[in-house]
Amino acid sequence: KKGRFVCSTYGRKHMQEITQLVKEFNAEIVLSADHLYENFGLENGKEILNKEFKQVSCFRYEDAIEINTADPLISYILSCHGNQNHILLDHYKEFREFVGKKVENGFHITKDAGMFLCQ
Repeated sequence: KKGRFVCSTYGRKHMQEITQLVKEFNAEIVLSADHLYENFGLENGKEILNKEFKQVSCFRYEDAIEINTADPLISYILSCHGNQNHILLDHYKEFREFVGKKVENGFHITKDAGMFLCQ
């Protein structure tokens, strides 16, 4: 077999601060019912890919987001496929104020992403 396979994924720390933020507002909020990194992520991807490829290399992409305005963060949160819209519908004003206070002096978001190169 010849050829290369390249894929990207993320790890368990990816954007963890956003999950912590919404949980602090309401512990019942779940942004995603599935933790896709458990199926295939930076932590287990090499082991999975080694079953099919002789050489597997992982390259992590060092990055982060620094944000100081609420609207982009709220838009991202509302776009997630969890239960947040149902919960936040009746509490949007309070949530917006909460997020605004959290980001006004800067808010750090960890990015835990990378790629695998397989041959």
